[in-house]
Amino acid sequence: MCSLNYIAVSQDDNGLVNRYYKNVLYNPVRQKFDTLLKYKRFENSVNFGDSGGFQIANTDGSDEKRCIVKIGAGIQIKKNLTIIDPIDLCRHYGKLDIRYGFTLDHPFWDITDQKNFSKRLNDSYTWAKLMFTERPRKCPRTKFIIPLHFRTKTQLDTYFKKMSPLKPEGYAI
Repeated sequence: MCSLNYIAVSQDDNGLVNRYYKNVLYNPVRQKFDTLLKYKRFENSVNFGDSGGFQIANTDGSDEKRCIVKIGAGIQIKKNLTIIDPIDLCRHYGKLDIRYGFTLDHPFWDITDQKNFSKRLNDSYTWAKLMFTERPRKCPRTKFIIPLHFRTKTQLDTYFKKMSPLKPEGYAI
């Protein structure tokens, strides 16, 4: 028999969800990591980690805000710039005891041409592969879930074939 678990989404650093819900989806890119660490975790909780891919896609083409991926820079949140580091994301997952974490991805909603699809798929693969490499040292208890992004069946097939050699514990659509 399959069981369902309610996973509350943490919307901010000091929200009630962080204190009173057993199973929580955190976003260590968007939220203040040090504040999240202060909360006592429930015994046997199953916490999830969001990668920050939404922040990347949400700032694509924006003149006001930017989000970049820079390996080795650490996760940084500034007024008009967010920096995401896949290695630091693994470290955050480990410190927060994230049981299921999304690998860093470059989502798309409006990309229809093959060149941009391929670029974003390659970005996502590179970042995911790095996270798998760092997992034994930074977040050994985290099981990785790879988000699959596509607009057509052909893109889904391409995306899955590119990511499947990484052998994730799951996929998200």
